[in-house]
Amino acid sequence: MEKGQRKYGLKTKGKKILLYAAILLLCGCGCARHYAVFQYDNGDDYSSEGLYRIVDRKGRIGYADKEGKTVIRPRFAFGYPFEGGRAKVTDSGQRKEVPSSSGEYHYWESDGWYYIDRNGNRLPDYRLLRSIRYAYTGDSIIMTDGADKEQCASVHENMIRPVLAELATSLNGCGKAERMADRAGYCDVRHYLEVPGTDSLQGGNTPITVDILSFTNPDFNRCLNAIGKKDYYALKWAPESPEQCLVFTEERKLVIVWCSLFHDGKEAVQKVRKILELLTVDSPKYKEQTERH
Repeated sequence: MEKGQRKYGLKTKGKKILLYAAILLLCGCGCARHYAVFQYDNGDDYSSEGLYRIVDRKGRIGYADKEGKTVIRPRFAFGYPFEGGRAKVTDSGQRKEVPSSSGEYHYWESDGWYYIDRNGNRLPDYRLLRSIRYAYTGDSIIMTDGADKEQCASVHENMIRPVLAELATSLNGCGKAERMADRAGYCDVRHYLEVPGTDSLQGGNTPITVDILSFTNPDFNRCLNAIGKKDYYALKWAPESPEQCLVFTEERKLVIVWCSLFHDGKEAVQKVRKILELLTVDSPKYKEQTERH
């Protein structure tokens, strides 16, 4: 080694620097080798969608890829393998023996299950049943994605048009607004969802329908500006209808939420806002999430 060259691993300015130790430390930060492989079915956990489960000294579950790199650090009380781009995990609960298995098989009991994506981010708690897309030109219905014309025409005539008319009238305060609503063209993406029934007087899962409308009509853009000043509008609906209607704006789109027996409209709107990014057509996650659920 030439004079003046720094000798890594020897004393430099009074401190011993071990280069190989530093390299190991840096490599170990993203490596699963310092975590044990989760044991399943009398052996190492199987890889599912390129990820397998790992466990730390406290028994917390994480995920690593086939190369042994830690993708999600262990932090869950328990977690299932990835399926359809997501994994079911929990932060609480306890391990219990499967009855009549003589201690050979166990399961994890928890009241706090939720789903994460491949980056470890918590996914909104909902299930997308199906989606339809169509456009109303002001005098006719144009379908996309194989939507049924009769269904789309019924949605427009019996649900969307009355909502637009009521909004236009209440916000503009003139009879001409209702006529404008009849002629206003729009594009609609309608999603049929199931969400936990915390915002409904009904128990269990609650069906919710979400319409996401976009406009090119300048008059309706003024309506969007007016609506945007409030958290949401709760619109009156036919007394015999079991559904209630909440309306709010999000990124220059009109969002209409339909659900039976809202207990707390604000809570319902907050829940829908959390999943809007995944439901918006413009989002790159739309196709992925539609296929996933």
